[in-house]
Order: sequence, then structure tokens, then C-alpha cells
Amino acid sequence: MSPSSEAEFIVSFLKWIKACPAWACLGLLTSLACSNPAPEPSAGNSVLSEHRPTLAAAATKEVGEECPSHGASECRSGLCLHTEADPEEGYFCSSECQTDAQCPAQWKCTQVHPSAASRVCIPSAEWKARRLSARD
Repeated sequence: MSPSSEAEFIVSFLKWIKACPAWACLGLLTSLACSNPAPEPSAGNSVLSEHRPTLAAAATKEVGEECPSHGASECRSGLCLHTEADPEEGYFCSSECQTDAQCPAQWKCTQVHPSAASRVCIPSAEWKARRLSARD
């Protein structure tokens, strides 16, 4: 639409609104606004969602084991961390620590939050979840 035809449209629309009884204009505008359904997401536009694990019947997983289904409730330590971009992968049990010696081999005791009790065992970037014993 060219600028002049757009201006003409706006002027004629405003004249129509002035001449239209309020109840009729409101009804017409409401029906026009409400008749268009929300667009469906296309295949190229992914919708982000939150990972929501279900509660485990018992905490049976050790540090280093995967915890994607039941999150922290399946870790004996009560701590399940997430390190991957994919919301369905990269969940593993960890534990609080004060020193590297309290973590499995090649893991570091790292502060992840500025509070006093916020140090947890973190694996190296190339590590993949599996069962580990302390200082494996």
C-alpha cells in the first residue's frame, strides 16, 4: 500500500467510525479482532519448555549417575545438575563439597552461587554421565 492510499484508507476509516453507531462499531471491531486464531508455531520455530521431572519412589542414584527422569528426588545427595543445551539431556547427580578431594577424580569442587553453601562437584566439559565411585 502506497503512503497516499494508506492515508486515504485511514481517513475513510475514521469517517466511518464517526458515522457508525457505537454499539455497531464496537461489535464489528470485536468480531474482526477475535476471528483471527493465533498462528501455529512452524517447524522452524521451536517452542522452549521447562524440564519437569516426576518424583522418584526412592533416591537410589550416586554422584555421576544420570537423573533425567526424576531429577533431584532420585539422587542420594538430593542434587541433580543440568549441563546440556538440550532440555532432555545432560542431567546428573552431584553433591555439595568443600574441597576437590570430596569429588570424583577429574571433578572440581566449584562455587556455583554466591552463597556460603554453594560449592558442588562439577565434571570436566567432556565428561558423560555414568556411575562413579568417590575419587574413581
